[in-house]
Amino acid sequence: MNDDITPEAIRVTEFSTTMIDACTDLFLNVFTREPWNDHWESPQDAKRYLESHYAFNSFLGYVAVYEGRIVGASFGFIKPWQRGLEYYINEFFVDTAVQGKGVGTLLLKQIAADIKGKNMNAIILTTQKAFPAYGFYVKNGFTELAGEVFLGMSV
Repeated sequence: MNDDITPEAIRVTEFSTTMIDACTDLFLNVFTREPWNDHWESPQDAKRYLESHYAFNSFLGYVAVYEGRIVGASFGFIKPWQRGLEYYINEFFVDTAVQGKGVGTLLLKQIAADIKGKNMNAIILTTQKAFPAYGFYVKNGFTELAGEVFLGMSV
């Protein structure tokens, strides 16, 4: 892959279901490594997980394409909320080979421009503070929402 990636060389487009295999491969390549070390029983399980996103009628996904290859993706949904529509990012991932080269930032900027044109007023997501993604999101203008916490419960 070319080390001299420029914003002009990246094409951001909405996700289509024909892209699921490439997105699954990228998802596994990113999240089964440090610092996440996710473990999926099979690539098919990861694919089913990503497919479950676009089963929702409010799904909205994007991909960043470089030299004909998907190098970044966002899987989320449109969420009606008190002040209007928001884009909730559930999964955001960028090829480790191009992280730190502006691909993720460009993808977020293009998403923001597109959703603004679709009358959405915010991008919402969760991440872990201890992981590099937190710093990436803060660098790109995200702030912690006062009074919000992320909770879970095992059953």
